[in-house]
Amino acid sequence: MGRGGLNALLERGFDEGIQVTVEHVNDALDRVLAEHDRIDVLKLDTEGSEAATVRAIRPDILARIGRIYCEDETDEVRVAGWDRRVSCDTTRLDNPAQPAT
Repeated sequence: MGRGGLNALLERGFDEGIQVTVEHVNDALDRVLAEHDRIDVLKLDTEGSEAATVRAIRPDILARIGRIYCEDETDEVRVAGWDRRVSCDTTRLDNPAQPAT
């Protein structure tokens, strides 16, 4: 988990527990794409699970995304055929078929 995640809360003594709603990335993106033709920029922050989150996005959804930004401390975030740029711990993925506007 990233420094701002659950571990940071626990280190500060917030150990009573919290409830969160969890939603699969495809369900969230399907909801957005039901109202919009495409997603120009998607910013992910899944507290260390960015590579798994990107891998979980269905190909038909990826085809409608222009650019993805995310933290990538593990250097594992990639999408086949997409351009990848890294600055510090931030990865930018550009879909050559759907350039961001």
